[in-house]
Amino acid sequence: MSLTPIDWRPEPKTLAQFSEISLFFLGMVAAPLASLRGQPTLAATFWVAAVACRIVGAWRPTALKPVYLGLTLATWPIGWVVSHLALAVVYYGVITPIALVFRLLGRDPLTRRFDRDATTYWEPYDPDRGTDQYLRQF
Repeated sequence: MSLTPIDWRPEPKTLAQFSEISLFFLGMVAAPLASLRGQPTLAATFWVAAVACRIVGAWRPTALKPVYLGLTLATWPIGWVVSHLALAVVYYGVITPIALVFRLLGRDPLTRRFDRDATTYWEPYDPDRGTDQYLRQF
């Protein structure tokens, strides 16, 4: 499961935005790159596709639904892998080392240690903290 579900029924507004993004990407990124690499035919194809996609998106955005869904399905596995890798890197690269350092130092910020002599684990509550503590809760 990815972090973002696939939108099987995109709104016309979403499809119009997709046509604007494709105009920018095809016309301003892909076409100049193809032109700089010495492929003028491919650059012209990208420009024509960009303008055609934008015209269709402005006139009748629902006609772009197959293209939108095709690209969504093609890129969904990439998003799934990247999102899970990012979460794994954060968990195993940041949270786990911090937890190991806390354990080695003996720090227990949640006071989860078991105390056999304690009759209760309730902590006293001080209701007279004053109104200046409202903005400094901790």
